[in-house]
Amino acid sequence: MADLYTGNVSVLFGNGDGTFQAAVNYPLSTGPTSVVVGDFNGDGKLDLAAAVGNLDGTGAEVAVLLGSGDGTFQYPVNYATGQGPFSVVVGDFNHDGKLDLATAYANGVSVLLGHGDGTFRAHVDYDTENSPVAVGVADFDADGTLDLIVANEYNVSELEQAAKQRPSHKNEQVGVTTVGRRIAEPED
Repeated sequence: MADLYTGNVSVLFGNGDGTFQAAVNYPLSTGPTSVVVGDFNGDGKLDLAAAVGNLDGTGAEVAVLLGSGDGTFQYPVNYATGQGPFSVVVGDFNHDGKLDLATAYANGVSVLLGHGDGTFRAHVDYDTENSPVAVGVADFDADGTLDLIVANEYNVSELEQAAKQRPSHKNEQVGVTTVGRRIAEPED
């Protein structure tokens, strides 16, 4: 659970009967807005990644907490993202078998490709519409490559990876398609 106001990521262990134990808190540099789970270093233990920003939209990080396998996590390591990340998702975006991260931030999406050892490359940003609030991941066009969908303040954008050049990925391109309209926008 990400708690923007306390600056903690909290883990609540299940009792098996629908109830949970008291939260175990892991403080981050600023308030987390979203959290995902994945094995980022390939050790078979679950790790956490949290989009980290401030209430005023400042801050630009994703915090990665590597799991110890016993329900505890190591001290967070922060990776830069676009300004004010709100949402984070995980997927293998470049087909290398290593988990990657994407965050929705104030003006678009930041993608951080994973090295497979729990560390990530510098972010690459893709513009969408203003004020993205959430990002999702799926293979929307059924081509075997993960795509991103971004909920903007007034519409939705799809970021489709258009590269078919495998395995080099050197000439990857990303197309952005707006698939929604502002509700208050008049019809043409």
